Amino acid sequence: MTLNTDDPTFFSTTLNDEYRLVAQVFGFDAAELTTLALNGVRATFLPEDDKQALLHEIQQEIERLRESLAEAGE
Repeated sequence: MTLNTDDPTFFSTTLNDEYRLVAQVFGFDAAELTTLALNGVRATFLPEDDKQALLHEIQQEIERLRESLAEAGE
């Protein structure tokens, strides 16, 4: 499953808004939202090398965010 915006201007939404909505309405947690984001990359038509590079970049950024949140909670 992926999460997308069809026409953000027409529907007055952003991808961030859609992630918030899924979390609020369906109770998706951080791990499930991460899976959605990574699934979106996997579903792209990027060349495989570019896709793998983007997956790696997003996974690193998610790890940095988790570390930052853990430090803030200490």
